[in-house]
Amino acid sequence: MPRRNIFPRLKGELENRIHQLSPGDMLPGENALAAEFGVSRPTLRRALAELEQEGVIGRRNGVGTVVRAVPGAIRREIPFVCGSIDFFSLAMEHFCRRAVELNYFPMVIPLTGGTVAQERLMEGILERRPAGIVIYPDPEHPGLAAFRELEQSGIPTLYLVRLPEGVRDASLLEFGNAAALSRIVQELYRRGCRRFALYGDDVHPAAAAEREAGFRLGMKRCRLAIRPEFCCLPEASREQRDAFCELFRNREERPDAVCCMNDQSAANFLTELRRRGISSDGLAISGVDNLPLLRLLPEAVLTADLRQPEFGRKAAEMIVSRIENPALEFQHVKFRARFLSSNSLAGTFPA
Repeated sequence: MPRRNIFPRLKGELENRIHQLSPGDMLPGENALAAEFGVSRPTLRRALAELEQEGVIGRRNGVGTVVRAVPGAIRREIPFVCGSIDFFSLAMEHFCRRAVELNYFPMVIPLTGGTVAQERLMEGILERRPAGIVIYPDPEHPGLAAFRELEQSGIPTLYLVRLPEGVRDASLLEFGNAAALSRIVQELYRRGCRRFALYGDDVHPAAAAEREAGFRLGMKRCRLAIRPEFCCLPEASREQRDAFCELFRNREERPDAVCCMNDQSAANFLTELRRRGISSDGLAISGVDNLPLLRLLPEAVLTADLRQPEFGRKAAEMIVSRIENPALEFQHVKFRARFLSSNSLAGTFPA
């Protein structure tokens, strides 16, 4: 680890230790602390001196170092507040690893429950005054008052995927949902597909809108007309969904490519065809998200891998950059997906 990073990490670790103590508690001696944290005594003394200046600890001759006041915040703490733990699990793992490498203390906080529960959770996080916050707002509750309070708090914040309602000036890291669908259409066109369908049945409205926009952009770039009867969106009724699936009985007139809004939709669509006894032979099927469930399907499905490990590491780097450079302008970064098939039958194409 670069030597310049030793001191801030040491101070953060000392703050973390003190945060678990009470006023009047004693810290171990300098030799023990230096050995525990793997630093020299001069470096340790520098960190202790700064904490003493800040009123956190005090020195007593012949006694040692005593805790005066437990800090109200761990100044190198970065919570990852997430409204979808399952989906972001891989991103969170790599966020935490990268944050530790950058000498910060990551923590994961599920953003669950109703509006009142989420408001209280956010209030508790704000009271801790962490170094920064990374947050994926629960799509079901995008307009919490706490988001506007967070904006006014001065705590460096990075939002993931989309900004919550009422927040305009903030850093954002998002997946390229629209771009992913657009490029899938263009690749399938390159492979010879000409009659495209769009299908979605288990997609959040905000994500569905982004992915529909990407599909339309891809069709425009390929100079293809969109046929309304070839579009089955999440809000479609059961009757409309049945009519859409029945289109695929006629092998001569049916779509030759079905772009699904996510991998779950792709799996559900193929299940619907099998239930009706309709063959998927000759159909090009695509999804988005690269979920493990695709590996269980006998059909090849082209999917967009959203690169969650890289996404998580980028989130850590962006929030640390904002913490350490308060004058930095707000950033808006779109992460580009890469594409692959769910098995070896369909091949891949480059990002």
